[in-house]
Amino acid sequence: MRELALALVALIGPTVACHAGGEAKPTTRAVSRPRDASVTPAEQRLIERAADLLGDYREGLRRVERERGEHPSHRRGMVFLSSVSVRMRVDLCRKEGIPALMRMLGDREAYVRRMGIFFLGEIGPEAKAAVPALTELLAKGYEPGIVRTLGKIGRSAAPAVPILEKMLYEEGAPRMGGEWDAIRTMCEGLAEIGKPAAPALARALHAKNETVRLFAAKNLGAMGADGKAGVKSLAQALRDKSRHVPYSAATALGQIGPAAKEALPDLMKTLKDTTGLMRVRVAEAINKIDPTATKRTVPVLIALLKDRHFLARQAAAQELGRCGPAAGKAIPALVKLLDDESPGPRKAAVLALGQLKAKPSDVVPALKKRLKDTYVDVRVAAAMVLEQLDPTTRPATIPVLVESLTDDGAFSIRRSAKLLGGMGKDAVPGLIKAFKEGKVTARIRAASALGMIGRDAASAADVLIATLTEKSSEATYSYVRRSAARALGKIGVRKGEVVPILIEMLKDRNVRAGASEALHLLDPEANKAHMDIFIKALQRGDPWSRADAARALGRIGPAAKRAIPQLMVLLYDHDDDVRSAAAEALKSIRAGPTTRPVTKPT
Repeated sequence: MRELALALVALIGPTVACHAGGEAKPTTRAVSRPRDASVTPAEQRLIERAADLLGDYREGLRRVERERGEHPSHRRGMVFLSSVSVRMRVDLCRKEGIPALMRMLGDREAYVRRMGIFFLGEIGPEAKAAVPALTELLAKGYEPGIVRTLGKIGRSAAPAVPILEKMLYEEGAPRMGGEWDAIRTMCEGLAEIGKPAAPALARALHAKNETVRLFAAKNLGAMGADGKAGVKSLAQALRDKSRHVPYSAATALGQIGPAAKEALPDLMKTLKDTTGLMRVRVAEAINKIDPTATKRTVPVLIALLKDRHFLARQAAAQELGRCGPAAGKAIPALVKLLDDESPGPRKAAVLALGQLKAKPSDVVPALKKRLKDTYVDVRVAAAMVLEQLDPTTRPATIPVLVESLTDDGAFSIRRSAKLLGGMGKDAVPGLIKAFKEGKVTARIRAASALGMIGRDAASAADVLIATLTEKSSEATYSYVRRSAARALGKIGVRKGEVVPILIEMLKDRNVRAGASEALHLLDPEANKAHMDIFIKALQRGDPWSRADAARALGRIGPAAKRAIPQLMVLLYDHDDDVRSAAAEALKSIRAGPTTRPVTKPT
């Protein structure tokens, strides 16, 4: 247990300690352990605190095994582990714990070994010294945590490749998570190790097990140019008798790119022999490997626009769009596809016409018809392409885009507000109307677009300012006020009138986040002057208030250093968003550790 505590103290010591003087909070339970003369009193308290929390974790695990339920002590232990992970992601943890973590790999307790494995993976490539020990552990039996950690370490984990390759072919062996998940994890681990593992994945393409072949193909593609060693095997896999392996092989060859040039003859042959979606995927791979091959692939893709399956028509249109102006001959066929019975091919055709940079006179009339399409995603796509090809169509496209702000379609959410925000003054009247008359969702998105327009949206200031002081019985109305505050911050006009209102809004937990963001743009000193509001909010019961307050303090930066002790407490919060926000804030407030380095365990 002492080894485990020392390892974790080396990783998280600065954040367990209080800011003042580097002293740690004493443990709530006595730890009967002789004091190590080489460890300072402050470090001893840190060790005891870590041991105390890990004792909770051990006790919780035992109770879970015995009672098959979740015990509070187990939850406390999991929060502790999650907080360490969060701090590692934002570089608040140190690498000094690697030697002790490596010693944990030989512990008799399985959970101690697994924690050592996990934290070594969080450290990543700098934990390369642990590869021999991890490889030795892996040789004793498959464990997904070891494979993931080796993958995170990267190329330095090459010594583990032979063992992973051997395990891929072990059929019927009991594996955590089942055979399918184990094969996927091992292939992904090999791909993350990189170039040294490519030959092993190439050999796996000849395995008897279809699942092994499938994931080997997928992960060779995920390696990009580093997967070159598998090109020959992938070319052979295009003729695999299974349904999915050839498709994945073609995709992988395209991902490898020009390095897969030797597979072009096989791909060209497959292009002639296959049909439907597989044919599209092969054409895509050919284009990625040799961009000059569009003379061969474009006619095939044009023919596929008439395929009986709508997914093949849609994929063919998308690939023609990626070909760019080289696929100019496809414009008439794509215009016809605008009247397809399925919305997917219609939307793909619209976007492809934009990518091909077609002449406005050839496509604008047909695209205008799509502004009345029954599917909102098609309407928004048509408006986007019309804006690109012929901005004079704005009188027709702006109402369509404004109307789409009320829709919850993923494409509409991503595109409409951004597109309106890029139209400048022309879009302001429509956005003001949507903000005044729309429902909550539309108002939020309209405010977002007005903020993107910036000073050119100054005429919207009146309605936005009025919204800041409005009250409504709707539970979600606070989101509108927050959005209005953010928009005013970006528009940047009438500061003298807006700033006092925003300062007053800081007192309202429901709109504090938007007010703080706006003040950061309009008057950063106001946030600093009212820092106590944010520090007090760190102790509120609701997690979103704590997270918002932590982000506000992070925006203030080094001037918020007196909030460090409270932010450190939040690193152990039960809510992951709060822990992440606190860690990011600490990173912003201080350039380095808040306490002196903990002595490296010996």
